[in-house]
Amino acid sequence: MVHEQVVHGAVAGSRREAGEGHARLTALLVGLVWAEVLWAAAQHARGDVSPGIMALGGLGAQLMFCAFEALVAAMVWRAQDRPVTWSALFTRVLAASACEAFAVAIVTGHIPMARPLALLLCGMRASTGTWITSGFGRAFAAMGLLTLVRIMLSAHAQARLARVPLVRGLWVVGSLHLAARLVMWWGSDLLQGRSFQP
Repeated sequence: MVHEQVVHGAVAGSRREAGEGHARLTALLVGLVWAEVLWAAAQHARGDVSPGIMALGGLGAQLMFCAFEALVAAMVWRAQDRPVTWSALFTRVLAASACEAFAVAIVTGHIPMARPLALLLCGMRASTGTWITSGFGRAFAAMGLLTLVRIMLSAHAQARLARVPLVRGLWVVGSLHLAARLVMWWGSDLLQGRSFQP
């Protein structure tokens, strides 16, 4: 009986290690995809900064955003008595961000696509107009099908890590995503001299 428990524990441990290895490899590959997408976008951007510096800065910003998202998610899960490590969350969040990299490639013209399909996948940021002038527009311009897929992938991965149902993972990830959009909306309006007060 004890021998069976030891063997079962060893098998479960090796599966967890293999799963973490796959997650790290996937995150590394997504990081390389981000680097290529940002490099291609920087090649077409006009400015005094070299494309390499722009791409490197963009990649650094994306990695910091994913790291911060993983940190906040880890705190939320810990508050629910579901301790999940930051490193495990970071690899999953970065892997899910592949959807965002795809959206950036579409918006920047790296992946040619019909405008209606681009709008469906990427949200209003794929629009050629300059309608995004309000804080609300800036905060929610990226709400397209790819953003919803990213939320779903991250929720699935986080729910598995926390060993909770997918609905609970969706609640956590969706709430954090909405909170980030609301903060972006509020911050953008403040920078433009607007506020919620009359």
